[in-house]
Amino acid sequence: MRATLTRALGSGDHERAMKVKEECEKGFDGIEIYSAMYISSEAFMGLNLWPFEDGTSEYALNLTENVFEFIKEEDMDKPNPKTYFVDEVEVGQKYEVVLSQKYGLSLSTWGPRKGHGILPKQPENFIPLPVRNAFCAALRLGEKVDQHVIHDSLSAALNPWKDQVEMKHYTCAENVLVPEQKDSQKPGLYYVFFLELKSNFGDELPDDLNTEILAEVIQKNLYERHEFYRVFNNTKQITTPTVYLTKEGAFTELKEYILANSSASRAQFKMPLKLRTREMAEFLLEHSLP
Repeated sequence: MRATLTRALGSGDHERAMKVKEECEKGFDGIEIYSAMYISSEAFMGLNLWPFEDGTSEYALNLTENVFEFIKEEDMDKPNPKTYFVDEVEVGQKYEVVLSQKYGLSLSTWGPRKGHGILPKQPENFIPLPVRNAFCAALRLGEKVDQHVIHDSLSAALNPWKDQVEMKHYTCAENVLVPEQKDSQKPGLYYVFFLELKSNFGDELPDDLNTEILAEVIQKNLYERHEFYRVFNNTKQITTPTVYLTKEGAFTELKEYILANSSASRAQFKMPLKLRTREMAEFLLEHSLP
């Protein structure tokens, strides 16, 4: 289909493309953006029945096309955890969601989700998806800081510059994966964050955006927001993170690097919120600002 479309377009419509780019650069103020459905390369999984309501998007599970099983958050690391069907989950509890779709019965997990009670007769059929939670950050200590905590902590740390910069991408890694951190004198383990920021005023980031100060504020935010992070910080097993600001386009290049070095297709690709290999960490380090 792509090849056919490319042939039909010929050299394309450059004038139209520039017009679309011009309109997009104006921003989206006044344009209502919402999430109507939750779909992945595996299946159509949920429908948002209240797309225009403010707050967290919540989706009615597509029970006619998929079988959903749920693993309690505390059982996620067990080799053969007990699973629960949709009518067995408890409202307010967190579960790993396991999907079996009828076309090939492939399995996938979504990371921890909290069951929400929306309709009196079907409380278990709705789940919130505030931020992609497929990865929990952990420094081999079992703290499992889920991604909405990390996202909120980073966003809050950048709040003083909210009118000047926008966080386009972020990811984190264990300090032991990042070559420059090998000789660090910091005690204990810590997170290394890579942030790609976009300036709202030209190409330069604010002069007062200091990564060391940013790291201290992120540390404070994580400490306040996550119980086990706080426990391990108090016992000096986790210490203040390190922050790198990447060059513009670094995460786009990371995507191409991952696709070139894995069997994943573009349709399946999801930007990693946690770096799992030393090679990925080295790649972003090479694409970081001095």
